[in-house]
Amino acid sequence: MRVDRLVFTARATCEVETIELDEQLGSQEVLIRNRTGLVSPGTELAIFTGEHRGFERPDHWAKYPWWPGYCSVGEVIATGRNVTAVAVGDRVVHEGTHATFARQHAATVVRVPDDLADERAVFFKLLGIAATPQFVAPVAFGERAVVVGLGMVGNLAAQLCREGGARSVHGADRSPGRLTVALACGINTWDVSSRSLAEHATAEPPEYVIEAVGLGATVRDAIRLAAARGRVIILSSPREKVEIDPYFDIHHPSKQIIGTHESARSRAERRPYDAFLLDLLASERVRVDPFVTHRISFGASAQDAYVGLRDDPDHWMGVLLSYESRSSVQ
Repeated sequence: MRVDRLVFTARATCEVETIELDEQLGSQEVLIRNRTGLVSPGTELAIFTGEHRGFERPDHWAKYPWWPGYCSVGEVIATGRNVTAVAVGDRVVHEGTHATFARQHAATVVRVPDDLADERAVFFKLLGIAATPQFVAPVAFGERAVVVGLGMVGNLAAQLCREGGARSVHGADRSPGRLTVALACGINTWDVSSRSLAEHATAEPPEYVIEAVGLGATVRDAIRLAAARGRVIILSSPREKVEIDPYFDIHHPSKQIIGTHESARSRAERRPYDAFLLDLLASERVRVDPFVTHRISFGASAQDAYVGLRDDPDHWMGVLLSYESRSSVQ
């Protein structure tokens, strides 16, 4: 079977390559015709720009060529003989790369309920990333929460703090576009383009702070923002090193700094929460529709998507890829 897929062949270069995919499935594998994909403005963009940590290490996975994508919705068109969780015709969300077809182990795909549209289901992966703080160090009932950084993951993290029982939730950013989207998602916002984080929180420092940007300055400011004995959750994958004063910033005020990389919870550990996350998307208790700024066809337009996310993040946020025009069986 011929399959088209995206590949970063060099820094700032996204191309389409055609490969042959073996259709002989293992007993626990499924074959999926992809319909919709979501471009990740985090990991994918960091690899596209060459800014991801690890390029400086020859033994690290961050290198070219690299095949982007880890969130797609598609239709199961064949299953291995021992697959029982999904069937031919089911819609599933999975973490394969941006390609017209995918072979995946059945344990890694999640069936999409009938009442959840593709364009919402495709945010399942990012919602799972944003939920990691709630798995590792959940917000406590009645805590004041602040999320620093209102990209899609930060926005979702703020919405989940609200779901988790926070007394108040604020999201901080300097991008007018992201602040507007956050307001559309029901998040109270702090514009930090003119007033600092500290100036916004002089009266009541938050007990729970999520850092979702990944810059050295925002990590430092998030730590300093939290109330004494508060918790600071590092949700981003920081691209920079940061200097802090461990005595005055952490030890003396007795703050906790907690890392919450997605890998802190395995797929098996996350599986019991799949139905709940899908229900949050289907019911719109967690909103994702305001994220979508662009819908583009898979292939030639993909380069434009990554350039837009890099150069104009105020107007490029959620980019959906349509695979269907190229995904006929050959």
